Amino acid sequence: MATYTFLGHRLARVASLALFFTASIANTSVLADAPEDAYLLHKRLKTFDARVDIRPSYGSRFEDAGRRIGHPVDLVKMRSGGLDFALFSAFTPQGALDENAYRLAREVSFSRVFAVQRVVQKYPEKVELIRRSDDFERLSNDQILGFMIAVENGYPIGTEIGWVGRYYDEGARVFAFTQFGHNQLATSSIAEERLGQTPAGPDEGLSALGVQVLAELNRLGMIADISHASDAAARNIIAGSKAPVIASHSAVRSLVNHPRNLSDDLIKAVAATGGVVHIVALEDYVIGEKKEKELARQVVKDRYDVRSQVDIAALPVETRAEFEAALNEIDNIYGRSTLEDYLKHIDYAVKLVGVDHVGIASNFGGGGGVVGWSNAEDSPNVTEGLLAHGYDAAAIEKLWAGNFIRVFRQVEQVARDLQLQAN
Repeated sequence: MATYTFLGHRLARVASLALFFTASIANTSVLADAPEDAYLLHKRLKTFDARVDIRPSYGSRFEDAGRRIGHPVDLVKMRSGGLDFALFSAFTPQGALDENAYRLAREVSFSRVFAVQRVVQKYPEKVELIRRSDDFERLSNDQILGFMIAVENGYPIGTEIGWVGRYYDEGARVFAFTQFGHNQLATSSIAEERLGQTPAGPDEGLSALGVQVLAELNRLGMIADISHASDAAARNIIAGSKAPVIASHSAVRSLVNHPRNLSDDLIKAVAATGGVVHIVALEDYVIGEKKEKELARQVVKDRYDVRSQVDIAALPVETRAEFEAALNEIDNIYGRSTLEDYLKHIDYAVKLVGVDHVGIASNFGGGGGVVGWSNAEDSPNVTEGLLAHGYDAAAIEKLWAGNFIRVFRQVEQVARDLQLQAN
């Protein structure tokens, strides 16, 4: 698949024509003007990536997101690739359930919140923080990029619900109850062995505190996110929410049987709330684990004494770069998932629940990305791929951003109604 960027469109057009002639020789049906249509369509669409991971250094002078940097998402790549909006994760690795650990977790979590704010404050003429659903339209008209903040793992709030409001005040509008590992709010789809955890039972979902947090999310107008939650916790969130819910970065379990992926029943349940399942472009969830490749990756992890995301985050910058380079070399040897693999999950979900309830997420910066969509600059390839799979412009706009914006508006309306009832 040709790579399209707004700055390099002419080169991309040459590549796409070469692709057309090659396909014609192979007696494959390809429309000669489809690449041009994809470019023009992508340019006018609202586009939103529902998951980007960052380090606390993001936006600092060491990782100035206003310039082209090593991270897959920066302002230059977003502008070049026509990616208008992105949801940045203030994620926190799971730790012990005690007051001191909660305090340390808050420092980690808010350091990522502040990292997003730092970029916005440094480049106000280029990017703004999205706090309301109307901001999507306003920023599109002004041609300004939009950053949005998500809390990934509710663990840092400890036992004080008031911290949910603090996240809201700082601009967070999406809240996922767990990450890897169970916490005081809910059980996770993957237990954290280093904490002595075991997989959640079928009836172990939201705790009583988790139920209260869900009610607070509805009251404030924050979107509840079931990604990373166990099946039981996801069902509890879906059943208990007064507003639509989302999965910000999950794939289809019927295609790849991974606990982080969603069953057909859960996808249908999210859709029944009016919500959206954002399909994630993460290899293990899109094509599954390859035994030989995983063994090779484990050798690298052992070499750097890495057992979890906590260990990766603790690596010095240069050592982490070496670690990631070694993993990339394994990708080169054993191959990677492709954009076509990714689109199969979107197709499946759309056929299951309809185009109004499916969205797009990269998980860039957290291991996400496929061949054909490896950074924000490659985003037009997704639009081209969707066109090739038979989606029309209206459907593609829903998948990229329209469905999420609709959910955000509904969540805000529920919050206004609840606040009026309380008064």
